[in-house]
Amino acid sequence: MENEQKIMDKLASMSAPFLASGDKDGFRKYFQENAGGYIKTFIEEECWCDKVLPLKPVTADHPMLHISEKSDTFYWQEEIQGKGATAMQASYRSGDKPTFIDGKRYRFDISEIRMKPVKKPQLELLAAKNLIRFIKEDGADKIRRQKDSKFKALLDAAVARTGNRVIATGDIIERDHFTALFSLILRYPLKVTKILMSTQAWNSLLKWGTEYWDNKISEVTEKGIVIKNLFSKEVIVTINGNDESLRDNGSWDPSNYGCPFDNYDSDNTLTGTSIYAFTEPDYLGRNIQLGDINIDSKWDGPIFQYQS
Repeated sequence: MENEQKIMDKLASMSAPFLASGDKDGFRKYFQENAGGYIKTFIEEECWCDKVLPLKPVTADHPMLHISEKSDTFYWQEEIQGKGATAMQASYRSGDKPTFIDGKRYRFDISEIRMKPVKKPQLELLAAKNLIRFIKEDGADKIRRQKDSKFKALLDAAVARTGNRVIATGDIIERDHFTALFSLILRYPLKVTKILMSTQAWNSLLKWGTEYWDNKISEVTEKGIVIKNLFSKEVIVTINGNDESLRDNGSWDPSNYGCPFDNYDSDNTLTGTSIYAFTEPDYLGRNIQLGDINIDSKWDGPIFQYQS
């Protein structure tokens, strides 16, 4: 989060003088040129789906990118890795449903994540803290939420299709549950490299202490970054698993893909949680980004509007 804060502080301090002097066009140009950098950094640091399947920036001349026959948009196509594998193809576009391919290759469209235009009065932007909240909540976090929420729905669709799940009963997450979970991947045979869970799930593991886990669980801070491990596997822990559904951006179930990991009863007591295990990213799939974050902005009298 350090990089994010530095970029945000600079953006706020450098753009404020434009508004203070009444130079709205100067503010718009500076905002448009620099807000995208903050949004990109925020997504890189906060988006858990890009940690599971690292983002691969590509250019239009990449050999696996092709122009669609029906439009001027691009799609990605490549051979399926592994024998007997079932591929699921999807885009981050809200209305696109996941499609399963039982063949030799898969393809998916490259589509925009375009947020709704945001409008703010000039007076609100004069305060740096308002500008920071404006860009973070209405731009960066909405894109991050849409990516994570769609990815979570795709994970659940894949699990439902393959049946590769372990259902644990009782109140305690035990070591045997992880053994059974890892076995689902090892039987292919593939290595387990990452585990994904909510903060609540991680805290429930720590509650039993290292004696219960035979020192197989650890949380170490290296150069200011907290690194979590379980059975020598990297653990991605997210507090963003409590995101509500993005109902205004989607049209297909489940619930237009909010991404809750945890279930609670009427007394707000945790009653269940979802934990995911993953193999190597190269076998798992592709997470493609064509181009960079773009910002469109304009003034309408005293109202500033932007879209990311």
